[in-house]
Parts: sequence; structure tokens; C-alpha cells
Amino acid sequence: MKAHVLGLAVVLATSTANSLAGDFEGPFVDVNINLASTTVKFRESGDTFDALGRSYTGATLGAGYGLALGPTQILTFGATLDVIQPTFFEVNSGGALRFEQDHRYGLYAAPGMIIGGKILAYGKLSYSQAKGKASGIIVGDQTFNGFGIGFGAKYAIAPNIHLNFEFQRVMYGEQTTAIASYKPVQTIGSVGVGFSF
Repeated sequence: MKAHVLGLAVVLATSTANSLAGDFEGPFVDVNINLASTTVKFRESGDTFDALGRSYTGATLGAGYGLALGPTQILTFGATLDVIQPTFFEVNSGGALRFEQDHRYGLYAAPGMIIGGKILAYGKLSYSQAKGKASGIIVGDQTFNGFGIGFGAKYAIAPNIHLNFEFQRVMYGEQTTAIASYKPVQTIGSVGVGFSF
């Protein structure tokens, strides 16, 4: 009798664990609306100052895979691509330096934990690359590579549909030319919806 009860408990626990992980496990795609702000550490003629860049609204497509590490632990891997290309930054209102983004993509890993059965809370480590064209005191193609940290949550509103909420800060490497050097930092908040398969 005790063996039967114990066996039933194991089956129920396994079933519950699978149902918890199931909302966030496996492949998914999502679309997000971003509100981003860029600041730039700018050096010119020996002077260094923090310049306010640009705030913008954009959209990002993403795809990834959620790997269940335990009953409530999920490790998510994914990739993102901006589909609305904003002005990445503009230093000085007069347009002393302007960078128009052609594309930005990212790769990330996000370890997370399921809370209350329907919420996946996670931390995020990412790599981002932004390419585009500079104008003003510097002209030509530019590429920025950076690493980001952030946190977010997914809320399962149906077995295959979840809402996304995320905050991320991306620190890009410094670009140096004969005229000036500059190092952008992006702060990005996003909301969206995802679909799992």
C-alpha cells in the first residue's frame, strides 16, 4: 500500500513538473515593442563628456528555445533582430554626430525560474551588434559590438501564448577615429507576445 501511494505521489509530482515547464519549454517565436534610450560617452579634442543620445520606439522579432533543467528551472537561448530601424544616437541637438542604424541583432542566454505555475522570471546575458552609417563630424559605415545584462518575465496566458516584459542595458565598445571617440550605452524596456510550439 505504501509503495502504491509513493508511486502515485511520484507520478503526480512528475506530471506537475512537466506541466509547469511545458508552458515555457521548447521552441518559440515572439515580437516585442521596445522603448530605448541611448547615452554616449564622447571624447573630442581631449575633452570627455556624457552626451544624451536618442530615445526611440522600435520593434524586435525573436526566436529561441526553452530547455527545462528541472521542475521549475528553464534555460532559454535565443536570437533577436530589430525590424524597425531607428536613429541609434545623435550627439548634440545640432547633429554634430549622428548614427543611423541599418540593423541590430542579438544572441542571448536567460536562466529562469517558474513562479506560481504561470510566470517565468529570468535574468539575461546578451551579445548585440548594431550596424549603420555615421554622419556629421564622422562619416561612413560603423559597427558597434556590445554585451548586455537584464531581467524580465514571461506570463503564460494560454498553453502556447505568453506575454513578455523585459529590461536590458547594453554596453557597446568604444569607436575611435582621428577626430573623436565615442562609446554608446543603451537602456531598453520592452513588452510583447510570444508563441511556443
